Amino acid sequence: LKPIAILAGGSAAAQFIAMIAIPILTRLYSPDDFSVLAVYTSIFGIVSVAACLGFDLAVPLPSEEKDAIGLTILAIVSVCFITIIMAVIVYSLPVTLVKSYGLQDYLWMLPVGIFFAGTFNALQSLLVRYKQFSNITSTRLRQSSWVATSQIGIGYSTSSAFGLLLGQVINGLI
Repeated sequence: LKPIAILAGGSAAAQFIAMIAIPILTRLYSPDDFSVLAVYTSIFGIVSVAACLGFDLAVPLPSEEKDAIGLTILAIVSVCFITIIMAVIVYSLPVTLVKSYGLQDYLWMLPVGIFFAGTFNALQSLLVRYKQFSNITSTRLRQSSWVATSQIGIGYSTSSAFGLLLGQVINGLI
């Protein structure tokens, strides 16, 4: 029960930080900015989950340490491969399609964010294998804090969706 409590408590605290930031963000960014964020996170969410090709889910399972490390490396290589494919797709999209969703200035963030998030997922699975639940929890808290801080800070200096999207990229980087 202790590992579950640690992870659940950390997730709840991270969600609380995000919830506190929402009223501030809605005053800094326009509804159009949030619609750009919604399109970005829709694409990002689907691709970033699949970026490890499922190898990250297998990392905690092997009895041999070398197999777990091999799976982690394979997951990260898969992330690199998917990131390259995503970059090719992103840069070959017709300009009119990209403009219709408001992503023309931010499309470069998609492959970068996918790389960071996929690598994070692979490494987090390694932490699960080593039962480092408190490290996972502290990382989630740091992620939530940095995302909220960066989105609010950039929101004060610019009036575009850049801050919202950069916060998503920072989430994976942290």
